[in-house]
Amino acid sequence: MEQEKLLTDKVADAVRALPEYTKFQDAERQLFRVPGLKAQADKLRREIYELNQTEHEDFLAATDEFRAEHAELLNNPEVAAYLRAEAALCGRLRRLYSVAASISDLSLPR
Repeated sequence: MEQEKLLTDKVADAVRALPEYTKFQDAERQLFRVPGLKAQADKLRREIYELNQTEHEDFLAATDEFRAEHAELLNNPEVAAYLRAEAALCGRLRRLYSVAASISDLSLPR
């Protein structure tokens, strides 16, 4: 158990040292400078997630409609930077997970 805690702490420290993590944290701090903007960005993130998880007869049309409905927030420079930083961090974490999974001989579905 102690070894697991040490490894977990090392992984957490490594993630915090990633440039993507630092950029994400910086972008998040910018949102907090505007009252209510972080809450709006989080709601938008939830809706983006739901859009991507829901079956759509025409996904492109649903995406266009979503973008039109949320254009003001999506065009906000701080929100856009936050979403880009989140996507970059998630991409890095997915790649790290893939490496860990391949080392442990776990088969990932393609």
